[in-house]
Amino acid sequence: FFSSRRRHTRCSRDWSSDVCSSDLGRLAELAAARFTWISNDNAELACWLARIRLLHKFDSRWPEFSPEQLSVALQQACFGETSLDALRKKDLVPFFENQVAAEQRDALNRFCPPFWTVPTGNRIPIEYTGELGPTAQVRLQELFGLKDAPSVAGNPLTIQLLAPNYRPVQVTRDLASFWANGYPEVRKELRARYPKHSWPENPLTAVPQSKGRPRQ
Repeated sequence: FFSSRRRHTRCSRDWSSDVCSSDLGRLAELAAARFTWISNDNAELACWLARIRLLHKFDSRWPEFSPEQLSVALQQACFGETSLDALRKKDLVPFFENQVAAEQRDALNRFCPPFWTVPTGNRIPIEYTGELGPTAQVRLQELFGLKDAPSVAGNPLTIQLLAPNYRPVQVTRDLASFWANGYPEVRKELRARYPKHSWPENPLTAVPQSKGRPRQ
């Protein structure tokens, strides 16, 4: 991601082991050199960075995260820490968010939100680091009554529709097409297997459900 030149010091140890607690700058430098490792091992930070990149791609007025911002964020995150191993387990996103202007944070949440509130009221995390792009996994009963998928950075969100056992049954960016063409087959296949769950003939007029059907 970003690189930093290594220096020789008397406090030389493995990058994932303890370092001199007084050398905050050295720890931040090591963190910058191993930032790809740190971000890949921190799902929340990797997702946030992917959102920042997508926002820039969607609207170039919003800059990508710069090396200077990275340096400051890591220096602040390293305060009180003595090893990269401890740093990578830390909640790093707030330190990075603090380096972004309020207007860009607002745009990030508006165009590349971390969650999608579905018709049941549940907040579904949006994954930004996968091959399919922005993707949300949700049980299809929670989407009854919803005609279209929401947009993320100007494009329809990819939805992995799940059966009641939380296994995927369909992937779509066109929810209206799924209800019209894919849902009848899914309903035919699964309603006998999961009779406690709702399988209406017309999902667009049905009440969304986050659990099985209420007992009569």
